[in-house]
Amino acid sequence: MRLVNMDKCLALALLQYGLVCGTAPLRPLSVALSLRVACDNLRSCRNMREFVVSCEISASVDDVWAILADVEGWPQWTASISQIALLTPKPFGLKSRVLIQQPRLRKTVWEVTVWDPGHRFQWQSAGLGVRVIADHVLEARHGGTQVNLAVRFNGPLASVIGRLSGHLTRRYVQLEAEGLKRRSELSATPTTDCARDEAALSP
Repeated sequence: MRLVNMDKCLALALLQYGLVCGTAPLRPLSVALSLRVACDNLRSCRNMREFVVSCEISASVDDVWAILADVEGWPQWTASISQIALLTPKPFGLKSRVLIQQPRLRKTVWEVTVWDPGHRFQWQSAGLGVRVIADHVLEARHGGTQVNLAVRFNGPLASVIGRLSGHLTRRYVQLEAEGLKRRSELSATPTTDCARDEAALSP
């Protein structure tokens, strides 16, 4: 089937999305239909480049950081991670690399690019046309901790891939925040709910 009047960037984005998410090769008809939807929603794609969740936790920053920085233990408290393995020697910190398996996604290597113990760490993964940046920030607040988690897509295909994977990304960030809250508070009664916010970056 010959595809006409289709944006080459969007076609490449769909192919990249298949590589990133580990989906089966797309059939020509499904590609054509997906491209048509993508073209119709190209403007809204620009608003799908960053996903943010903020959460109040009734635990000290030190306690929350200890759980967050123990990345090998993440599968025990968040359903967004199936498996995580260190690729570099301990301790975990700046320039550490990990291999992460998430449900419905293929294994991905992430590298720590920002490391501020007790406060923040950021790691990144890269693919063709897109770089994914995940940020984790802790702030002392009202005797507890405010957690800000964010996933941002950068690069030529960031807007389109953000649109295609937005629902799953949003869900996984939310699961991470909720799981971290439960793990940190243990059996304590939750005081607030995790609130989701979405922000678009300037192109």
